[in-house]
Amino acid sequence: MVEGGPKIRAGTRTLAMPAGLVALLRAHLETRGLAEDDIETHLFTGKCGVALHCSNWRRRVWKPACAAARIKDFQFRDLRHVNATSMALAGVDMKTAQVRLGHSSPQVTLAIYTQVTSESDRRAADAMGGHFFPVAKNRPKFPLRRSAGPPQTAFNPLSNRWALRDSNPRPQPCE
Repeated sequence: MVEGGPKIRAGTRTLAMPAGLVALLRAHLETRGLAEDDIETHLFTGKCGVALHCSNWRRRVWKPACAAARIKDFQFRDLRHVNATSMALAGVDMKTAQVRLGHSSPQVTLAIYTQVTSESDRRAADAMGGHFFPVAKNRPKFPLRRSAGPPQTAFNPLSNRWALRDSNPRPQPCE
């Protein structure tokens, strides 16, 4: 076991905590009979009150918790990726995420730690759809249209594809 300070200066930083986490930690301190300013005592210990050993904790706590959550091949360090991705989904700016994670630059946070999610992909699609296919208020989404002139391409929202329209199409019903 290695005890001591962090390897790099960025490992020591002051971060805000969610109120819910503060409440959980206060309850844990009360259970252990510790004061908030008792910085010499380990916050989390094994059954006998001694420092946790990584291999024991992993076997006794981490693996059963992952199994209960039905998560396979999830390492403790993967929580950093979850944290970075969650901040990105919540709209936290990358500079703040970089500092909270202790990275040397926002590029490290983006390139290595954040993951693309189906939720973020859906928001991107919706944003682009709103930009390229705006829906005016008080107007049906798919009005009847007749056009004259040469063939042209048009987006068909029903099939989600671009298609070649003939110069005199038949009216299509509104939805």
